[in-house]
Amino acid sequence: MKRKWKLITLITLFSLLNCCIPYSFLNSFESNRIFQMLYKASNHLLSLQTESGAFIPSELVAYYNTYIYIHSYVFDALLDAQDASIKISPDVIIKAQNYLLKMRYMDCWNFTLHIPCDTDDSAIATLTLLRSGIKEENISKSIEKLNSSITSEGYSKLWITNNDTVYMYFVENNSYSNYYGNVYDSIILTAGTVYDLFIYNYSIYKNVIDKGIIILENSQEGNGAWLSKYWYPGVFYGIFLYTRLIALNKPNSNALLKTYEFLLNNQHSDGGWGRNESSNPLDTSLALISLHYLNLVGFMCKFTVLKGINYLFHEQYNNGTFLEVPLWTSAPYSYYQGKILTTVFAVKALALYTTDINDNYLSGVFLQIFIICLIALTCIEYSNYFWEKNYPHYYLKEKFRQWKIIYEIRTRLLKYRKSE
Repeated sequence: MKRKWKLITLITLFSLLNCCIPYSFLNSFESNRIFQMLYKASNHLLSLQTESGAFIPSELVAYYNTYIYIHSYVFDALLDAQDASIKISPDVIIKAQNYLLKMRYMDCWNFTLHIPCDTDDSAIATLTLLRSGIKEENISKSIEKLNSSITSEGYSKLWITNNDTVYMYFVENNSYSNYYGNVYDSIILTAGTVYDLFIYNYSIYKNVIDKGIIILENSQEGNGAWLSKYWYPGVFYGIFLYTRLIALNKPNSNALLKTYEFLLNNQHSDGGWGRNESSNPLDTSLALISLHYLNLVGFMCKFTVLKGINYLFHEQYNNGTFLEVPLWTSAPYSYYQGKILTTVFAVKALALYTTDINDNYLSGVFLQIFIICLIALTCIEYSNYFWEKNYPHYYLKEKFRQWKIIYEIRTRLLKYRKSE
């Protein structure tokens, strides 16, 4: 009997070491550190709101008026922070909503006067309003405008054409329209537009969403990345948009596996990601967001993520912001860049992992209890019989079989992936 209880004790201690310590460590230390980083960055974003309700950073470098894009992404990041228990005043949200509604032109958005609406600005503005709980009657026409921008092949056009006087003036007098054209196709635009349709109502737009996902899958490079055919440098902004859409709609897509391998293979020794062989906080944040969506469908990346978060920890300034990195460039200009834009994506990443770590802790506790109970019951059930009968060789054979079953159950729980 002593041998039996020694065995049970050893198994229980092993299970506790295997399950309890990592989750407890993450919960008590990493979650605390991530939350403090998130708190500082979120407070800085909140300080940007003006009386008009707009979030307008003073240091933004922009050749054109990019306020809709920046405002929408700051608003979106703060909604993520709110989901991670950062307190956001209802007045802040209402003012931010009203600003976007006031700046809307014919149910969509543009980035400067005298040109028609574009799907880039309209998609992020619409998504933010959807996430902020705007009433359906205030957003349904904007969704229809985005849907109208999608071609029969499934691509999203750059311009949302209303056939109005502004658009006709634009076509006749603006060389910008000649360069980019009315039907400029981009998988980045497609990913943003289709994601809005998914968030709004999957059942209504299922065919459009499925067609868009196929386009994204077919556009992936062999190494698992997507090359931007738009103005965005590097691959990480695109990976964030595509991974988010595919993971939530087609979790068994082979494209996700290739992206997972790309992100793991391209993490730098300092824990970050970046273009030109050097890490930067913008690309690192985008990679971490992508890994969050990969983790949702079963890809294990705990230590990769912790290294990335540690990199961000050392890159954050005292006021909560991060290094200015261009997100959108078209020589000789860098249209969208600034500490705020980098901070936006850092907030989105940190907010997701503040939630993830707490959720993982709870799931880890339940998993640990399940494993310990299962092991203890099987040991008690079989040990008396085999010790009494004195068949040690049969006992070992049976125990190996049990351990194999337990290992398979634990593996499935940890690496569960949805089927079609």
